[in-house]
Amino acid sequence: MSSAAALPPRALRHLPRFGTGSGPEGLLRMEALTAPFEPWLRRQRAIKITGSNGKTSLAVLTESVLRSLGVPTGLYTSPHLHRFEERIRTDGKEIAVADFEASADRVRARWSRCRAELPPRAGEAMALFEGLTVAALDHWSRTPEADATRALVLEAGMGGRFDSTRIVPGEVAALTTIELEHEAVLGESEAEILRDKARLCPEGGVLVHGPMRTDLEGLLSERARARGIQLAPMAARARWKTRGFRDHADGCLRRIADLEVTLDPGTGAASPLSLELCQVELALLGARQVENAAMAVILAWEWCRRHRPELVDPSDARRWGRWFHRGLESARCPGRLERVARDPDVFVDVGHTPAAVAGALRGLREICPGPAPMVVLGVSPEKKIEAIAAEARPTSGVVATRATVHGAPVEEVADALEASGADLRVIREEDPAKAVAAAREGARQRGAPVLIAGSLYLAAEMRELMLGHAP
Repeated sequence: MSSAAALPPRALRHLPRFGTGSGPEGLLRMEALTAPFEPWLRRQRAIKITGSNGKTSLAVLTESVLRSLGVPTGLYTSPHLHRFEERIRTDGKEIAVADFEASADRVRARWSRCRAELPPRAGEAMALFEGLTVAALDHWSRTPEADATRALVLEAGMGGRFDSTRIVPGEVAALTTIELEHEAVLGESEAEILRDKARLCPEGGVLVHGPMRTDLEGLLSERARARGIQLAPMAARARWKTRGFRDHADGCLRRIADLEVTLDPGTGAASPLSLELCQVELALLGARQVENAAMAVILAWEWCRRHRPELVDPSDARRWGRWFHRGLESARCPGRLERVARDPDVFVDVGHTPAAVAGALRGLREICPGPAPMVVLGVSPEKKIEAIAAEARPTSGVVATRATVHGAPVEEVADALEASGADLRVIREEDPAKAVAAAREGARQRGAPVLIAGSLYLAAEMRELMLGHAP
């Protein structure tokens, strides 16, 4: 992979991570930037996904299920692993580089005009996520099928109340998990963060949500009643059981699970529809991916019930079961507890919060129940290094390292590991490739797997290396 391919097009390359202001200013920019295709935008009905962890996996699963139903789709996710084009897909296909660059050029040109049209604010800046969101919408508005009923599945960047994706109409939304993150923007408590993220769902919409603490669920119910939102708690609508793991003929390791989902048939039906999905093979291996699969089924059903009612036939559960099987089993989400090497098994996970690292280790223990894994841990400098390091304690050993780009100092990560209170053998290694080699040697001696975790940048870099590409 060339360095040029890894960079965004020139039109967006120098945009800052955050735009000017973290509140309504961003939505005002989005309104101005989308004005050229506003009539098309008003006709859209998106599924919008927010939460602290699991957003991308849920978005990928939901889009795959909708596509299996024959629904035209658009998928927008973030961040990317290797190329900005990964973030924008149409009917399962990644946007072409030339199309991406053309949309990005139009976004940049439009922003130059907006600077003159918007009320003057010193240092007004458009954020990179805003620019990429507009580029995706610009691209879909120009496709030959632009007037078709396309299901846009959009992953929020941060929060919900002022997130860029809120500009797109849509009554169906999802909230995956709640964790302390981006406190300076979203709030200092999980309750404040919940309030912000839940605002991505419009009044009168339906919000599918994952498990959360009882107090947070009570707060969400209170907010939903006040805004006329129908809640669809995944825990009350789904039951599942993991049957084990299987190496597929394509070389991909898959989780085998039974899943039962209760669906709301609407239209005054007397009873809900119970859908049994037995022996579903999921290429997404994490401990919570079966929950994400259940949420994806509910989201796809709720969207079709509103916008493609001809597809919704509660009397034909067998047909729906076939479609859902196909959609769930064909979903791929690189970097989410993905096995990238054998002898010993090496997994990479892009999770970069304490809960995400804990979840990756929990999922790996299900897959490899033998000796505890060796962990290669790197953390981005702005993340909670001590809290992430504390989650790496139940391991055979840890190699502290850093991504070549955007990594906290190795000594800082190693010191946090040693201060976590666990009797850990910590190896310090500046070179991430050598860190992985050391972990593999130690794991091979113990008959254990290796987990590369803690940093999106480290996971992306080592994934390329392990798959034989230039990082």
